[in-house]
Amino acid sequence: MIRHVYCKTSDGKVVPESQCNQENKPLAIHPCGEKECPPSWIAQDWEKCNTTCGRGVKKRTVLCMGISGGRNKIQKPEDCDAAQKPVEESTCFERPCFKWYTTPWSEDKQVMVIGLISGYPNLLQDPKL
Repeated sequence: MIRHVYCKTSDGKVVPESQCNQENKPLAIHPCGEKECPPSWIAQDWEKCNTTCGRGVKKRTVLCMGISGGRNKIQKPEDCDAAQKPVEESTCFERPCFKWYTTPWSEDKQVMVIGLISGYPNLLQDPKL
């Protein structure tokens, strides 16, 4: 069933929806017709992965919801079929992780002198790399 839902003043003037409390806005579509809908699981969007690289975990909220009096209502979890509950946690994989590796310090005095003269010791690389 479908109906129109308006936000109105007490004298019946239609005003923008932002003027009414969105938390108790009646449904415009009632999927169960005139009768109350049985509770079912509603899964919200996934949160971001808890890591910036490699394997991590992402979570989402899953609620047992029903429609009562033309409005969505959160129900007790035991009111919904536990076997049908969507997962709340899942593994995720972001880009591969990279890290710096170094070789042992060199005792090559020629490389050290060139580095000191050039003023850029951090740009020098050991030719063995």
